[in-house]
Amino acid sequence: MFWKLLHAALAFAVDIEDDDFHELQNQASQALESLKNFQQPGATHSALDHVRVRVMHLATDQHFLNALQKLWNHPNRMLCIYLEIGAVVLITVYKAWRQAVQKHWFGKLFVGFYCMILLWGSVSFAIPYYCYGDSYLTVLKGIKSVVFDTK
Repeated sequence: MFWKLLHAALAFAVDIEDDDFHELQNQASQALESLKNFQQPGATHSALDHVRVRVMHLATDQHFLNALQKLWNHPNRMLCIYLEIGAVVLITVYKAWRQAVQKHWFGKLFVGFYCMILLWGSVSFAIPYYCYGDSYLTVLKGIKSVVFDTK
């Protein structure tokens, strides 16, 4: 049942009718309520139960689902992919050039470190935020709330 509800929450990827989508979202919110009220006598909740509740809470969050749908239907998806490929190639060439110039091993290590930080920061945050805007931040905050248990 959990996978069915998770699949229903991610139904933004296919074109479905609004009534069906709202029905699936209502089912997910009912499942969330039943998970919150579910407690076996004498048993402690495991970490998996806690994560399951957080995922179901995120699956019923309309703001998160709208942002996810905006990302999926955004016209700049291919531009974002091209910019990310370009950033990977450009930063790799820059890293190779700077490491070739360095004579000391610590300088090469430092160049490799800051190029790695630059690459991960640009590919995972800067370029998608430039292409998609605030909806990308909303999705990242939702994923962060599930992974790191924040509100």
